[in-house]
Amino acid sequence: MRTYRLLTTLLSPATAWLLQRRRQRVPLKFSPRDFSALKNPGKPPKKAPVQPLKRPIWLHCASAGEVVAAQPLIKALQKTQRPLLVSLWSPNGAIKLQQLFGDTIPWTWLPWDAPRTMRQFVAALQPEQLWIMETEIWPNMLLAAQRAGVPTLYINGRLTDKTLHAPRWLKKAYQTGLRHVDKVLARSAADAERFAQLGVATERIEVAGNLKWVAATQLTHAPPPPLRNAPYHLFASIYREEAATLLPRLAAQRSSTPWVLVPRRPEQDAQPLAELAQAAGLRPALIHQDQQARTTTADLLIETRFGTLTRWIAAASTVIMGGSFAPYGGHNFLEAAALGKPIILGPHMEDFAEETALFHQAGALIQTPSIPAALQAVNHLPAQLGEQAQHLLQQHAGAIIKRYTDSLGL
Repeated sequence: MRTYRLLTTLLSPATAWLLQRRRQRVPLKFSPRDFSALKNPGKPPKKAPVQPLKRPIWLHCASAGEVVAAQPLIKALQKTQRPLLVSLWSPNGAIKLQQLFGDTIPWTWLPWDAPRTMRQFVAALQPEQLWIMETEIWPNMLLAAQRAGVPTLYINGRLTDKTLHAPRWLKKAYQTGLRHVDKVLARSAADAERFAQLGVATERIEVAGNLKWVAATQLTHAPPPPLRNAPYHLFASIYREEAATLLPRLAAQRSSTPWVLVPRRPEQDAQPLAELAQAAGLRPALIHQDQQARTTTADLLIETRFGTLTRWIAAASTVIMGGSFAPYGGHNFLEAAALGKPIILGPHMEDFAEETALFHQAGALIQTPSIPAALQAVNHLPAQLGEQAQHLLQQHAGAIIKRYTDSLGL
């Protein structure tokens, strides 16, 4: 733990500056809460700070995926009228929070995990409890909360084998931070076992299920407005490595149905993907606004904006999930299931192994070994594949949200 404390302290000035630059570049409709005066009492803030809420539930979400998973709990908390403050790490998380809740949820940026900064941050928030979504292990944050007497819970708790095989000094810091966590509501039995291996007492761990199942079902009842009504196939959350294999094959097929690519990192990858497509002999169109999505006649549409994926899923004929044909662990396919879409996955679904196995065994999706096999499967999909996926999702979601609301007293 000493090594971790020393490194985070030494890196604090540079990291704080980089985080500030990255976050300031993101266009947000609503500003975060400003705790600068409370964290730095000797330094006048640039603007008047917002006073903290009275003993809020502090919910920490790293990025957009965690915000989506937390959506059912945020709505449940709103009904109880208990104070809530969300802390976020990435700009994409802030965008997603505002897309889902507008300005109804107070939020702030999580600072860099340096010991003094975290102590001041916890003192400024004065939370009733700390709820951490999924995988975030910030040892100094955990210790600051514990020393301030703040009960700490992991929600939809998830850990990967990569965390267990972290360098020895970092793993020790993880173990120190997690040792006194009050409760872990784990996503799966495998995740529960990983938390136990990092030092959380087994009596404090409960397998509650994946909240993303519950979040996804809300789309069934209120589907988003589609971006395009003409038929198309969707490759969702695609990485450049996957596109390098996909695009020459699409050019060779010359399908009459266009394809839509939504990059995992639109701001970085949209233009390079368009260049790859042109080199392969395709006619790509970069989509910057809704009107283009509706009217373009290109045979390949490439999304450039973050936050539009669900709207592309809404009217897709088929959804192939990216991140599963290269060693990225796969991505969440439950929104596609909620909207009744035929789903095709690749072999790398380690981060959603239990969900993939359950859907595959129920005949509710197709898993293929490669992109060529996935493209072949597009033309031979079982007629009821999407309906089976939607039905399976709805079957399980009710029990999951009940376990969470019972455990959290909501």
